[in-house]
Amino acid sequence: MKWDIFRARRHPGGFTLIEMLVTISIIVLLVGLLLPVLSGAREAAKRTVCLSNLRQIGGAIGFYSDDHHGRIPEVQTIPVDPYAPTIMDELARYLPQPEIYHCPSDQILFAELGTSYEYFIGFYFTMIDISPGDQQDGKKNQLYKFFSNVPSMAYIMIDAEVNHEGGPGGTGRNAVFLDGHAAWFALPSQTAAAGGP
Repeated sequence: MKWDIFRARRHPGGFTLIEMLVTISIIVLLVGLLLPVLSGAREAAKRTVCLSNLRQIGGAIGFYSDDHHGRIPEVQTIPVDPYAPTIMDELARYLPQPEIYHCPSDQILFAELGTSYEYFIGFYFTMIDISPGDQQDGKKNQLYKFFSNVPSMAYIMIDAEVNHEGGPGGTGRNAVFLDGHAAWFALPSQTAAAGGP
């Protein structure tokens, strides 16, 4: 009986200082390992929301085209002229929610212009449709007809800025194509573009 009391006094409940410091060190190490994984998962979720937005915009452009005898809106590539019509104006009947035009990774353009996306027709990041007079000369519809035989290769809306760091294959943009599918494009690296390895 005496020995049991002695043992209880010698080993009281709780942690020693060393045990507590070791436990805190392990927790800090685990948090340090998990933070990059959680950050990557958060960015992947933002890219997915962006792709969903673009799919909806692509669907609205398709409905617009059906209602306008196969034509698409002839509006600004990106809304810089407050007096000229925008893609948001033309598609308001089909997409009344303005937040559809907001990429969750975009911190600047949506607040300034009301959209995170550019409306032009391109071919694997070849920016063909860049003339400021597009809406006057019908260039978008000319390109739309030209690329209609390869709708899975030509896009119609794209991230206006490189908002998605560390996506599949590196830095890139999301785009919606003439056939309505949305996909991620990895941009070529600066080294490869310069002729490096």
